[in-house]
Amino acid sequence: MSRSSVVEKNFSAAASTYDSAASFQRIDARLFADFIRRHESGHAPASSVLELGAGSGLLTAHLPVLFPDAALTVSDLSDKMLDVCRAKFSAVPRMSFERADFNQELKPFQHGFDAVLSSMAMHWAEDFDIALRNAAATLRSENSRFYLCLPLAESTEKLKKLFESEALSFPGLELPRLESIIPHLSRNGFSLCAYQTEECSETYSGLAEFLRSFQLTGTGRISGAGMRPSDLRRLLRKNERVIENKYKFAFFICEVKKEK
Repeated sequence: MSRSSVVEKNFSAAASTYDSAASFQRIDARLFADFIRRHESGHAPASSVLELGAGSGLLTAHLPVLFPDAALTVSDLSDKMLDVCRAKFSAVPRMSFERADFNQELKPFQHGFDAVLSSMAMHWAEDFDIALRNAAATLRSENSRFYLCLPLAESTEKLKKLFESEALSFPGLELPRLESIIPHLSRNGFSLCAYQTEECSETYSGLAEFLRSFQLTGTGRISGAGMRPSDLRRLLRKNERVIENKYKFAFFICEVKKEK
């Protein structure tokens, strides 16, 4: 099964529970919206905006205020996640919803948007370079902009160390480091204008609650690595105390690279 299929299956299964457990994701969406707001002030108002990988709509909620004059197209790989968005934002007449997979060529969207946004989604891409090229092709002109938010590797370091302490393979996704992301942007059609990093902390009653948050948001079981129940029980017994985890993410604004 391809990564795209696994991601769609996991997030569809978590569509009804995502918001209940998406605590740091909600903080991230607010901080990313602030980043977008600051940088949009230097651009002409967008008339058309595309969100890629909207999920349950944590960033989507900010779009009507961030882009008050724009037609808003909200997309996601999961039909069930899109249904959640439709239910939330049905009262926004200038918002439409389309199923789209940024792992594939986005032909219906090509060269159609002044601004394209993707928050906490593109680290799930089957091939990050291809996903970025597909996003670049949806931008209308050299003055169009791409806003990208990604979680960074520091977000899972504590969890990885807990697994390593028991000589167990970490079953989660390997997240990128900041220094590895920027070259990808440059070689896939973007000029980086600015970026910043942010972080927040979440407290869990123990490892069981920590892992449960991944299940409820559909962000676990991506690697396909199995684990014996006895190993999992041993790991949980040894980590019943409070765990504080620091999440770190990066925000980018890019423009289409000018032809020389």
